[in-house]
Amino acid sequence: MAATVKTRTPTQFSYYDFGPLLSRNAVINIAIGPRGDGKTYGAKKLAIRNAVKKGEQFILLRRYKTELVTRTSFFDDISDAMRVEFPGYMFRVNGQSAEMKKSGSKQWEIIGHFVALSNSQQKKSVSYAKVTLIIFDEFIIDRGAVRYLPNEVRSFLDFYNTVDRWQDRTRAILISNSVSIMNPYFIEWGVRVEEFKEFIMKGSIVDPVTGNPSCFLCINLIEDHEFASQVKQTKLGQFIEGTEYADYSIGGVFKDAHMAFVQKKTSAARYYATIETDTGIFALWIDYMTRVWYADEKRPKVETIWTIVPEKMEPGKTLMLRNDKTMQQLRTQFSHGRLFFSSPKARNAFIGVMKR
Repeated sequence: MAATVKTRTPTQFSYYDFGPLLSRNAVINIAIGPRGDGKTYGAKKLAIRNAVKKGEQFILLRRYKTELVTRTSFFDDISDAMRVEFPGYMFRVNGQSAEMKKSGSKQWEIIGHFVALSNSQQKKSVSYAKVTLIIFDEFIIDRGAVRYLPNEVRSFLDFYNTVDRWQDRTRAILISNSVSIMNPYFIEWGVRVEEFKEFIMKGSIVDPVTGNPSCFLCINLIEDHEFASQVKQTKLGQFIEGTEYADYSIGGVFKDAHMAFVQKKTSAARYYATIETDTGIFALWIDYMTRVWYADEKRPKVETIWTIVPEKMEPGKTLMLRNDKTMQQLRTQFSHGRLFFSSPKARNAFIGVMKR
């Protein structure tokens, strides 16, 4: 994987450059990488540049209202760089808005809005006609922190549509550290660990204006050798070198992307059934010679579907409860180390099922 480009200003502020990611012309742009490599900083600079140069507005989106408490410090970490790049402008946070004005002017102009996804349904009647950029920071959460919203991906897309109004003028930037491949967005959009490379593109679309092919979703998995080299010279970097935490915090390796219990099914394995969970749909295969079970994301053309999600029950499916025989067998196979998975994502999804 090639190293992702980073930009350094004349004042030596280093930050992630969104140019290569946005050049793919996707609607939803995801940047995932090591902690502290300047993703949020780069997104802020992009939003402010759009405001100064083009008169456009942005939205900083967080999951809960409590996370917006830090909005008052939105400009703090980039204030020095802004004085260099945007001389003659002043910036501030005023309530739920980000504002700017030219030096000497008395008129403050709104350039950004701070919104919580949890109450975004209340914003359906609000006009965001000047918004061209949505920044969703920390869209993947760490285990033990806050919880995802019910049907979160749908809520996010609903809010995107509230802002864009089918105008194709708004781009979304989703930012996260390399926390977990097992998240609602990767599950909903079919992002597989096997695809991990610098850029992953999903959903072929055609630009209605130019007619050029593009993609709806583009993910940049950041590999920054310069950043890693610098961090490894620090005291903490030296102390954690060679540990799993270093892989995550410096190398950008997902914490739950290890390969334990990941194994391809044998040629002797026979299809048993398809199980639908709230984290994905998997085909179950059994090798009757070794009595090993396999859960595979690739499904056969002809299948029998059992669902453990009552809300997804429909004709042609069978509802399977926790105490059903197959569920008991799955838990037994899992506890005895005889249940293998086609990918870490599939394993992580099934672990959630087994713990219910």
